[in-house]
Amino acid sequence: MVRIPLFLLVLGFIAYAQETASEHADRAAELIQQGDLRSAEGQLRKAIQLAPNDPAFLTSLGGVLGMEGQLEQANTYLARAVQLKPDDSLLRRNLAANEWQLGRFQIAERNLELLLK
Repeated sequence: MVRIPLFLLVLGFIAYAQETASEHADRAAELIQQGDLRSAEGQLRKAIQLAPNDPAFLTSLGGVLGMEGQLEQANTYLARAVQLKPDDSLLRRNLAANEWQLGRFQIAERNLELLLK
């Protein structure tokens, strides 16, 4: 019987989950192009279940939710993406724009000021 070290199994699972998550995100991108935001949202939620700390997936879901008019939920995902990548100006700009649409002008202004620094 061949014994595989546990850490190799874990690394393999992580790589598999990331690949599968990317496949869901790619499918979501296709669905967005087709105008099927509801299905794209579902695919992105699956991607995030598999890779919960991927800022790109979080941002994409935030964008889709924003396009669907679900600004509160969108803000949650955009804020998580910014927490994971605080120096990413595009993520912070998207969060600020969403906060502005929610009428959270002071918070949006702080994020925009951080962009200017």
